[in-house]
Amino acid sequence: MASRIAFGINHSGRLTWADRPRQRVCGSIGGGRLKCVTGEVSAGSVGASMLKRLVEVVGSKSRIATNEVSQILTAVGEVTREELGVQESQYHGRLDLEMRKLITFLNITEQANYSLGIFVMPPNTTIPLHDHPGMTVFTKVLWGELEVEAYDIVAKCQGDNNEYVALKRGTSLTRDNEVRYLTKDNGNIHQFHAKKWTAVFDLAVPPYDPWNGRPCNYFRVLGDATSENGTGETDSVVMETRDCPYEYRTTRGIYTGTTVD
Repeated sequence: MASRIAFGINHSGRLTWADRPRQRVCGSIGGGRLKCVTGEVSAGSVGASMLKRLVEVVGSKSRIATNEVSQILTAVGEVTREELGVQESQYHGRLDLEMRKLITFLNITEQANYSLGIFVMPPNTTIPLHDHPGMTVFTKVLWGELEVEAYDIVAKCQGDNNEYVALKRGTSLTRDNEVRYLTKDNGNIHQFHAKKWTAVFDLAVPPYDPWNGRPCNYFRVLGDATSENGTGETDSVVMETRDCPYEYRTTRGIYTGTTVD
């Protein structure tokens, strides 16, 4: 049955790699650009549970310091679709046209200080613009191709409580096995658009929690921002908060991968 999920409210193995598979890791850096580096899974990693190792790396952290990002990026990059039990063939075979339009959410676990989940997105579906208050989020594309559009709020518009000036961090493509992250200050508002069938693995530290100041807020872009001299700023836009878009529909799937609870 289809549902509309507002993040953080309703969201509550084996490795088959060979020859030290390589990962591309993308992270936010100064100026909003993305840096992609290639890393390798160590030989000792094969056969171990990379998901459980990731949980050990996160530990009891409820905030991620700058010097801790690299280690977590590597750990996220080592988690595989095989261990998570998410295969493309499971979804490509959907015959129901309605189900082929729904984004499937698989909840792995949600703890007080972090959450793990998977989004499976059919072609041409979108997770609309939303923020991550005070959070650091690591995202890995397990398979597929994801267009990511990212922003950061830089000022509140005068006279309107719901409108903001936001800096556009850019639009980029993230493909199979690429890992990216956002922080509370860089790329915190983003939108995902699947170019084809795409599975996305997410780690959020801390998780959404509307009762502790971390609700999920949705946004829409109203147009380019205008500077004091009346010229348009190509890298700045005006956006407003909105309700969860009606067209954003999801369904709950059953997670069958490695458990960590």
